[in-house]
Amino acid sequence: EQYSPSNSIATSWKLIEKNGEQPNQKQLHAFIKHKRKLAQKDNVQGNISVPLRDMIDINSLALITENEQYLELQFNVKLSQFDDESLEKLNGYLQYNKKQAYIEKIVIINQASFSPIFSANISDFKLSFSFIRLNNSILENQQRMVMKGTFAIFTDIDEVSIDNYTDYKQQMF
Repeated sequence: EQYSPSNSIATSWKLIEKNGEQPNQKQLHAFIKHKRKLAQKDNVQGNISVPLRDMIDINSLALITENEQYLELQFNVKLSQFDDESLEKLNGYLQYNKKQAYIEKIVIINQASFSPIFSANISDFKLSFSFIRLNNSILENQQRMVMKGTFAIFTDIDEVSIDNYTDYKQQMF
């Protein structure tokens, strides 16, 4: 899917591909209907986002490597969506740009299979966020998730999701 925030709500979302294939008219219509429903819900409840302080256990930060430009650190993951048993099987890493003073990348990887919800078993999980500095702002550049496992024993999970954020425009007020 592709999102263009400068367009109207009716045209801001575009379905590019579904399960590796060109979407048909029915899929396109269902996609737009779903996005409109989510937009209405967001306007009422506000957008969902996870601040870094709610993802990174600051007290667990530990230095892995350091060079002139970067610090690489490991941390314990804290996400309210997962139970404690699942969180114990996740490791977090971040790359801090010392010269520009911001976090460039965060990666969360599982070290063992885990079950975030009943009847689901995740064998491979990798969630990464990359950021860019634009003037004095730190902005998300990409969010990527790769997840494999099973749901209800018979259904395979093999998901790759990549969200790219580009063409930021600064507005003066």
